[in-house]
Amino acid sequence: MAGRVRQPIDQRAFEKYLVDNVPAVKTPIELKQFGFGQSNPTYQVIAADGQKFVMRKKPPGKLISKTAHKVEREYRVLHALENTDVAVPKTYCLCEDDSVIGTPFYVMEFLDGRIFEDFTMPGVSAEERSQLWREAVRTLARFHAVDYKKVGLEKFGKPVGFYNRQIETWTTICSNQAKAVDIETKEPVGQLPHFEELVRFFKNEKLQPRDRATLVHGDYKIDNLVFHKTEPRVIGILDWEMSTVGHPLSDLCNFMTNFYSAQYSGASTHDASGFLPGRTPGLPQPDQIVAWYREEAAQAAGTGERWDPTPDELGWGMAFNIWKLAGVCQGIAARYAARQASSEQAKHHAATRTPLAKFAWELAQKSRKGESARYLGRSFSGLGRYNAWLAPSLGPRDSGRMSGRQRRVVLAAPTDERRPLLSRLYTDHGENGDPIYSCRTDPHSHLPVYTTIHRIRRDIISVVEDYISLKQLTDVRINVTVVRPLVDKFYELDDISIVYCLLVNRANFLDEQAHLTNRQNVSWTRATLCELIATRILRRFNEDHEGSEGLLLLAHILVAGFEPFQGAPPSVREEAERKTAWTHQRTLPSLEVAILTESKHFLSSTTCQKVVNAIYEGRIVYTPSTIWDIIPDHYKLKPISLYEPRDSPLLNQYRLIVPRTRNILEATQFAILLGLYVGVMVARDKYEITLLESVFAVYAFGWGLDQFATLLAHGWNVYTQNLWSFLDVAFIVIYVVYIILRFHGWRIDELGPAEQAFDVLALAAPVVIPRLAFTLLSDNLIFLSLRSMMADFFALTALSAWCFFGFLLALLWLGEGAHPWVTISEWMIYIWFGLDGTGIRRSSEFHKILGPSLMVAFAFLGNTLFLTILVSMLSNTFSNISSNAVAEMQFRKAVLTLEGVKADAVFAYQPPFNILAVFVLLPLKFVVSPRWFHKIHVATVKAINLPVLLVIAVAERRLLWPSRGKRGTSDKSIFRKVWNLSGKESLKAVFQLAPPEDVFEDIAVDDDMTRHLIRRQFTRQTTSEHSNDVPKGQTPSRRDSTFPGIRRKLRGSFAETEDFDGVATRLDGMEKSIARMEALITKMLPPGEVASDDHDDDSTGEGSSTLRDTAGFSVEDSFKGVTQTGEVDS
Repeated sequence: MAGRVRQPIDQRAFEKYLVDNVPAVKTPIELKQFGFGQSNPTYQVIAADGQKFVMRKKPPGKLISKTAHKVEREYRVLHALENTDVAVPKTYCLCEDDSVIGTPFYVMEFLDGRIFEDFTMPGVSAEERSQLWREAVRTLARFHAVDYKKVGLEKFGKPVGFYNRQIETWTTICSNQAKAVDIETKEPVGQLPHFEELVRFFKNEKLQPRDRATLVHGDYKIDNLVFHKTEPRVIGILDWEMSTVGHPLSDLCNFMTNFYSAQYSGASTHDASGFLPGRTPGLPQPDQIVAWYREEAAQAAGTGERWDPTPDELGWGMAFNIWKLAGVCQGIAARYAARQASSEQAKHHAATRTPLAKFAWELAQKSRKGESARYLGRSFSGLGRYNAWLAPSLGPRDSGRMSGRQRRVVLAAPTDERRPLLSRLYTDHGENGDPIYSCRTDPHSHLPVYTTIHRIRRDIISVVEDYISLKQLTDVRINVTVVRPLVDKFYELDDISIVYCLLVNRANFLDEQAHLTNRQNVSWTRATLCELIATRILRRFNEDHEGSEGLLLLAHILVAGFEPFQGAPPSVREEAERKTAWTHQRTLPSLEVAILTESKHFLSSTTCQKVVNAIYEGRIVYTPSTIWDIIPDHYKLKPISLYEPRDSPLLNQYRLIVPRTRNILEATQFAILLGLYVGVMVARDKYEITLLESVFAVYAFGWGLDQFATLLAHGWNVYTQNLWSFLDVAFIVIYVVYIILRFHGWRIDELGPAEQAFDVLALAAPVVIPRLAFTLLSDNLIFLSLRSMMADFFALTALSAWCFFGFLLALLWLGEGAHPWVTISEWMIYIWFGLDGTGIRRSSEFHKILGPSLMVAFAFLGNTLFLTILVSMLSNTFSNISSNAVAEMQFRKAVLTLEGVKADAVFAYQPPFNILAVFVLLPLKFVVSPRWFHKIHVATVKAINLPVLLVIAVAERRLLWPSRGKRGTSDKSIFRKVWNLSGKESLKAVFQLAPPEDVFEDIAVDDDMTRHLIRRQFTRQTTSEHSNDVPKGQTPSRRDSTFPGIRRKLRGSFAETEDFDGVATRLDGMEKSIARMEALITKMLPPGEVASDDHDDDSTGEGSSTLRDTAGFSVEDSFKGVTQTGEVDS
């Protein structure tokens, strides 16, 4: 589409030339420039009477190639074909005088029609698609039938040796390209596979097509044709820059290239599967194309000589055409090696050179053996022979793809969505014992969340009384004395809300820590301990519950919604509503609390990432709770469940809220937004609101609505955890200002606001372009650090500006109005950033002594000191993030996953359809019943997203989920089992079967020694107070950090000698002493109050405290004022 002129010309001189030479163009004119035509700038000329023309010129400046950019040659062939039956635009003039607009140019007719950039022509019927392709073939045949001598083009090219010249040219090009060396790896690009063999094959004149001379286009393909708007008729052929006199086989083979490259793995950088037989209704295949060409060529030639392409010629021509494509891709690889082309697309194109060359060699071999003749010589009868001819050329993957193309997707009957949330894990039951069916993900309303939160707070406060660093918290000794007992205690509650309660306590401790000046305080330690315990408990749940039910349980732990006053007395809830900011309308899952508290250690744990990955891939589905819904549809919500695509309906609207799908859709939406934005800025028109600008305005509004709904779904804190959220907010603000100014200018009919609107919109470029980089490189360490570094930068800058405001006031008062505050501020900013020293030079104008003193002091503080502090802060921030890069990446992934799961019904509609949904469905919510609203909503979503839902269904059933028939033992595993080639499998087998009971005694024979060695792992070096008790020359086996709460009397439990003799004797003596102590305590207790212990004495289960079993004390003994029951002594 034509837009803003990017390469201006002398429009006055151009108009004068038109008046003198082209009377058909009425002046004055309006110029626009097309987006295509990069080699030769192309302009749209709009005459005064509204007629449109096209002007095409050479690029300005000195041209490197003397043969390129020949607009004179284009004009010559177009002008020569005007009186033929070949559809070309009418030409009006050719100006070869450089003095007019600087370069030669020509003017031709503007063709208003259809150009299909996608050769499969989406959006047209199968019948019309076939007619359009047939018309393209007919046009090519009529073009080749033109006698170039009769139309005055006898000197347009050499009539003989076309392919020989092509072979020599491409041989030289490929040889030179192969010598290119990668500037980083120092590896050469290398020659194409089978290069020498192919060159010998093409140079063999016995195999070459018989020489012919016709006009050839050089780049004849669908996107270079202009079709009639409503009729299947070609009204013009474009892009004649490569036209010459040559062999018509080159145009025909170039026209059919996509059909061949689709058949070979890796031969195309894009998805060319639509060209496979039967994939696109109405799309012809090469046999039909050649048949059409033969038919039209016979009619066009009449009684004259005609060219009837033979199968051998077509086989040879396709091999040469594919080889040329391999050479082009080799050239891209050479430029990539020199980093002249560094894009990811260039890398993909470079990678296709090897498959293309191999494919060309296979086609050449078939042509030499006559296999193409045996196929093509049978009047092109049937697609079956075509596939049989090409099948040996296909890779294994492609052959399988073609053979399985006709398989039908067999879907299971849809299951009832209102099924139990859990099977054996489900706890809520109705009055008759039947499971309660619910559409809400809240089967855990019976759990005492309120009590558990305060129980955890009491225990954590009792245990941690002083600041302890993270290194000390993860020390082995504290793990045994503090962390492990607390994990045991909380895990034995069998309460899946325990993780949520721990993270809520972490949030509270962090809030208390935020109000303290010293970050290294006890509240930080308590918050970190809560996160550490939550991580360990989640891991235990994972270890004790395996398989799919274990994954479902973990999902309930992390994404089931809880609210902090769940289980609290009614009076407490009422008081909370009156005196606090709490409302019972919103529940939060543990995963969201972890993100809000930035619990990166918890989120990066293997167990948490297991659930996050399952949610991201859609293996776990649920409907989250939200703060506020734009379009609420809560009639039937998805419970927390495991997803099986073959048990779900084909059009499943819930798959649109799967995070992986949402990420793809959002990336596509942003790509569209970016394209529209660039198009609007390139073709901006301040005089009127164009169609493109209208589309952009509507689409951007829908995109902004989607971002606003995301903000409402999870709140500002979660939304801003996204790396590029601040860019999205900035774009929305810019867009709102642009819309206001544009509407205001349109309302008052003035150009000023319109110009300002586009100026404001131009400010979005520094926002949307980096946003693209943030999207593509979200895991890049620099981008991960950039967000925190920018926050530090703006915070320090704001603080410095505040402090330096005093200098501005001082200078303003010293000068007594000599300089306005704007000028002084400008001088100070220049000094601050080291740009200009005008303020220092003119500081004496404020005061002879005080003025320079103030300016020098400001320069020192604002430039030197500020930059030093800033660099130190940013370096420290980057160092902290890079040291925990993996945790940071996994934290960002958790944020993206949580944001990707949507509950608001507006997310089911892609922009700009979400705008219609808001203005149509939202009022409908208040008219119809919830059931009918849900039905209307689901039907609308399925109708609008039909192609997307079909793609999702096929991808999940064929690619992302293995079929049920493949879930058993694979052929590969059977092969390994039969031949026993994998030793790894044999090693795994010993752990796959539990030992029988009669072996337990042999396994547990050395339990006493094992317990002793476990205790010895926690010995520490004795202090200087007890140095006399340690034999000389003897050192402890291990030196660890000490915990300040352990009493001196207990240190003997952690320090033993290296003498292992009599270990069993000492252990027996210790057990007898404990037994005597228990007997004494039993006698002291009143009758009936003796507690019985059902546990075995030798129990080493994980549910009991390690210290209680081995050292005879529990963790509570280590802290003053805490009894065995955990209650604080008064």
